Amino acid sequence: MAVVAVLLAGLALVVADAPQPARAAGTFVNPVSPRPDPFVVFHRGRYYTVENDTSETRLLIRSAATVAGLSAATPQLVWADGNTSRNKQVWAPSLLNLNDRWYLYYTASDGVDNNHRNYVLESTGLVSQGATPAGPYAFKARIFDPAADSWAIDGLPFTHNGALYYAYAGALGNQHNEMFIARMANPYSLSGARTHLPLAGGCPTIREAPATLNRNGRTWLVYSTCDTGTPDYQLWMTSIADGADPLVATNWRQRSGAVYQRNDAAGVFAPGSNNFFRSPDGTEDWMAYHAKTTSAFTYDGRTTRLQKIGWNTDGSPDLGRPIALGTAQATPSGDPGPSAPAAGTRIAGPGGKCVDVAGDDTGANLSPVQLWDCLGAAADQLWTWNGTSLRTLGRCLDVAGNITAAGTRLQLWDCNGAGGQQWVQQANGSMLNPQSGRCLDSPSGATANGTRLQIWDCNGSPAQVFRKQ
Repeated sequence: MAVVAVLLAGLALVVADAPQPARAAGTFVNPVSPRPDPFVVFHRGRYYTVENDTSETRLLIRSAATVAGLSAATPQLVWADGNTSRNKQVWAPSLLNLNDRWYLYYTASDGVDNNHRNYVLESTGLVSQGATPAGPYAFKARIFDPAADSWAIDGLPFTHNGALYYAYAGALGNQHNEMFIARMANPYSLSGARTHLPLAGGCPTIREAPATLNRNGRTWLVYSTCDTGTPDYQLWMTSIADGADPLVATNWRQRSGAVYQRNDAAGVFAPGSNNFFRSPDGTEDWMAYHAKTTSAFTYDGRTTRLQKIGWNTDGSPDLGRPIALGTAQATPSGDPGPSAPAAGTRIAGPGGKCVDVAGDDTGANLSPVQLWDCLGAAADQLWTWNGTSLRTLGRCLDVAGNITAAGTRLQLWDCNGAGGQQWVQQANGSMLNPQSGRCLDSPSGATANGTRLQIWDCNGSPAQVFRKQ
């Protein structure tokens, strides 16, 4: 069993006054990635988007603390498979947190399209113990219906009536790209026979890339139709009421017409292959999708774009219209935006005291980090944000020993990009260390000079609020 570890360098910290619910600060523009078939999640203060590489043989993840930072983020390797039956034509990855683990679903073949099948990786760590979408992962299983083991792509689990189901594009006889649903026994295997959904789509063939939302008493299944190389690749939708059996095809209600399609005036063609995610503060729904800027038939030039969605009066999602590349959009609500401590910025914590380095201000390794009266000229209270960590006196704010336990104290240490040096602001103003899942904390809310700072279970108390001055 191959395991490829991934260490994503840098989870950015933004220190700023944050109301509750947080408001978006700043704007961003599309695209956020040059790759197609996007899947975006937000987890513990960070955006993750999983994608394949240009050779279609590896899976990569890019990550950033702000949506505007995704486009500049360096993709990190998350999976490369040595098994030649499934290490080519790697497409359409997706990420879900199920049963306290991350599962990475994807499609792959041996280089022959007709041999495409659906696969899943499982995180080696538990989410409750700090595992992130970055992995590491181990190969878990091929997902298939033994009674219909044939061509399959774009598998995605979803929950309906409290049970887990699997939607995917499969073969019906010699026809590829028909939509099917099956019950899942667990996040990596099916139970029982699949059901074919005879969906409409504006084109006679291709029903693929399912994405789901459950809201307003229904599960909404959005899917892509037509060939993704054409300018008319588009999104259609069907839905089913809560309480109804999704394995009964007649329980699904087809929406008439495309719900998202080309916008020639904006220079957007072939929008599709989407997924949905929530804003950082949970108050908004967003969609990730790919599209291109040419009406020519080509698979090249498909890039990842993000756009906020709304809701119609009948309770259905309103996806709006694709907007032109380069159009400024407000960042998702709760996104910290571009603001961050500038070079030489003091950070005030409980009691109005500043985050301070103890000792003789030389910045030696192991120097304790504490609270102290804010002193305007004190070099050891002036912190620089480099996009991944906080630095002063040439070293970084560090969780001692890279330990994740509550009560672990903070110190200065050589900047190394480790998880113990990564911080990100939460909507309530606290600073999360994503590796541990714990927050920067003053023990028992102490405000005395010399109080040693630590990480502790995030609780939203004044002991965990830190702001720039």
